[in-house]
Amino acid sequence: MQMLDLVDRPLPKPYRSNYAIAGKDYFLRLAAMRALQQAFGGDGDGFTRHEGPKVDFATLADDLGTGSLFGGTRVALVDDADTFVTKNRAALEKLASNAERSGVLVLVVDSLPSNTKLAKIIGEEGTLRCEVDAKGFNPASWCRARCQQAHGKKLMPEAAQIVAEQHGKDLGLLDMELAKLAAAAPGDSIDAPLAESLSGTTAQAVVWKVFDAIAAGQASMALRIMDDQFSHGGTPIENSMKFNGALAFHMRRVAKAGRKVMGGTPMRQALNESGIAPFAAGPAEKMLMHLGRRRIARLSEDLVRLDMALKGGSRLPHRALLERFIIRLAGARE
Repeated sequence: MQMLDLVDRPLPKPYRSNYAIAGKDYFLRLAAMRALQQAFGGDGDGFTRHEGPKVDFATLADDLGTGSLFGGTRVALVDDADTFVTKNRAALEKLASNAERSGVLVLVVDSLPSNTKLAKIIGEEGTLRCEVDAKGFNPASWCRARCQQAHGKKLMPEAAQIVAEQHGKDLGLLDMELAKLAAAAPGDSIDAPLAESLSGTTAQAVVWKVFDAIAAGQASMALRIMDDQFSHGGTPIENSMKFNGALAFHMRRVAKAGRKVMGGTPMRQALNESGIAPFAAGPAEKMLMHLGRRRIARLSEDLVRLDMALKGGSRLPHRALLERFIIRLAGARE
């Protein structure tokens, strides 16, 4: 099943005992996790999340065999599970085939080849595909549908084109931009002048300055630049969402390049393959050298957590969340 068609919609019934969240798009991954939580009773005692590089198979099997404290279905999700699947493939095939098991197994992987036995056991209906078809996806059309679905507001065609041209096919960035526009729109529609006035061009320019300050380890300078931008008008939430969208746009590519470099890809090749423009290669390389392996390894997850916190997952003010994130990134190399 394509998660692009299921964002903020219930999972089709009947529910299954095995699921795979397969693909690298973080926005769709989060949508898949939310759908599973809603289908199986929330994220309380019955929903356990394991880290693939750390969990062992026995722990996972025990978790699936343990009933939920408050009743309901037990769900065990293994995040970043590609290596875990490779190491425990035979055992996972046996576990997934166990018809007497009451718990639900969820594997979050970058890919799940359809010709493998595990993929066939999970089945197409249990595979939530989190990828965007680069050729067939129309970001402007998606923005119009998403804006109506999520915010109940009509995004005019010209406005949708402005958003799409500014943010490309990054679903997370597009979604944040739509939330910002919906909050700012006085009526039930969003027109081109509003989209143009709130486009991320200014935020992108400011973020480059913050990016350079972080790479230089100058947290105080990065915060001063952000403070100056926030003082030019706009609500705290609007400013925070715009700033985070622009920053995350670059940092996700840095994280991707960093993973490639740690995997043995030459630096410049990794930067190019990660979508980093030639003019930005120097600053991006400097950022990677500053962050170091440990922060690079968890950068993608940190970006997802920040995004979730800004969208209501934290009681801290939006600005405070951004300040903490910048300070962590700008700190000395671990």
